[in-house]
Formats: sequence, C-alpha cells, structure tokens
Amino acid sequence: MLRAVLVFLFCILTGCASVPLSTMIAASHFDEQSFLDIDPSKLRIKLTINSSIHFQPEQADISAVITNQKGDFKSNLVLKEISVDTLAGKKGLFADTPSLDVFTLKLTQEAIDDFKNLQHLIRNTNPIKGGFAAGVKLDQNARSTDEDVLVSISMKFTESGKYLVLMDNYKVETE
Repeated sequence: MLRAVLVFLFCILTGCASVPLSTMIAASHFDEQSFLDIDPSKLRIKLTINSSIHFQPEQADISAVITNQKGDFKSNLVLKEISVDTLAGKKGLFADTPSLDVFTLKLTQEAIDDFKNLQHLIRNTNPIKGGFAAGVKLDQNARSTDEDVLVSISMKFTESGKYLVLMDNYKVETE
C-alpha cells in the first residue's frame, strides 16, 4: 500500500512535466523500507528557477500527510538554503534560455524532526494512505515577467547518492 503511495508521490511532484526514464526506474524500486531508511539530515533538494524571479527558500512549500486509524498527520517541511549558483543565460537560434539560479536546499532542524516523526508513525501504525505535495509560491514579480518561468526540482537521499530528477524544466503558467 505504502509503495503505491510513494510512487504516487513522485507522480504528484512531477505534475505534468516530462519525467525522465531514470526517475521512473528509480521510483519503481522505491518502497516503504526505502523511505524508512532515509536519514532526513542528508536529504538534499536542488531547485532551479529563473534568476529574475528572485526566489527565496521560504517560497518552497513541501508538506507530507499520512492518514491512519487515528486520523491525519500533516507536516510542513521547511527548507533552508545551503548554496546558490547562477547559470548564465544563452541566446539561441530559435529561443533564448534565461539565466537560472540553482539552489541547494536542506531540511531545517524542525523539518528533520517532523520527518523522523513521520517515519516513526509509519513504522508503528498501519497507514491507510499518505502523500506529499511540493510547490513554489511565486510573487507578483514572477507574474509580470516576459520570459518563460522554468522550474526544475531534483532530490537526493544520501550524501553519496545521485540527484533524482522529479521535474525538469517545467514551464510555469504565470497569468
């Protein structure tokens, strides 16, 4: 049951974006035990977004919900910045690529504690369902830009692991 929920997690996080084949393969091997083995202090998220957006880590919104016989357990996982790198924009023959900021983020101590509580809840109860949601809150500046707003999100679960691409160059609608 939880394996299906975790695969659903990857589907939700990727939305309608193109999902790389490597992500689909990795997600098919990700089960409840894989989730329980994650050390949340090692969890890293790489978020890439247009430099013109002036993104701040508090604009990222990640939450987890587990439902069991006693009700819902919901946690908002707050992120903090480790580093930010800027990739220069490129002029292309048919289209230009805007300059992009690449943020490396990790969970705050409070979010690490919440993640561990979530793992404890899964170990000690029989979850009925669960899920994760991730998003980026864009301010008015993002809605008024003339360039396409592109977002990529990758995650790695261990220090030595590779980043798993969840969403790659997703074009955000900014009406």
